[in-house]
Amino acid sequence: MENKKTKKLKPLAGMTLDELRRVTSSLGMPKFAATQLAQWIYGKRVTSFDEMLNISKANRQRLEAEYCVGLYAPESAQKSEDGTVKYLFDAGEGKKVESVYIPDDDRATLCISSQKGCRMNCYFCMTGRQGFHGNLTANQIINQVLSIPETHTLTNIVFMGMGEPLDHLDAEHIDKALGDAGHRAFVADGKAVFSFHGKPGIANEWQDCTSRLNVGR
Repeated sequence: MENKKTKKLKPLAGMTLDELRRVTSSLGMPKFAATQLAQWIYGKRVTSFDEMLNISKANRQRLEAEYCVGLYAPESAQKSEDGTVKYLFDAGEGKKVESVYIPDDDRATLCISSQKGCRMNCYFCMTGRQGFHGNLTANQIINQVLSIPETHTLTNIVFMGMGEPLDHLDAEHIDKALGDAGHRAFVADGKAVFSFHGKPGIANEWQDCTSRLNVGR
């Protein structure tokens, strides 16, 4: 995984295809290079530009001067006897977020976080007691999925970790995580299902998203 120094550069993971096209255009790269980047990041889950062998060395150097792939490993992993794994990620500003991998027969679910803390303050939830410290970016959300060893086996993605995704319904980062960038990251194999708590009609907000979306109450 990329070291933390590269995280100061702008991450590509989390960008939509249109955003990747703007990146490649600004660097004078061919039009098809954006699709290549999407395939390397969201399909093959590479962590450095050096691994993108169908992109010229000169263009890889242009990219790494301003950007990083943006995939970084969790800081720690705790595995339970039943196979459940709790991952801890750096969320910046001294904050951490968790995601949990849950294997169950033919399903492999990843419970991911959408916020640093939470302002819902539900009496039964420890996260709410931590207070609210900001929304996660599309990069920080998608990285939870792409950077774990089980990434290629996932069948379900649930937004039931830290934070309430519907608390920032209009934020571009959640929209991207459920839209183009999220589809490429989460459902390249057509299997993953998004789930989170909220009102049933909320799925209409992402009617253009081609991934399957379940909304629990």
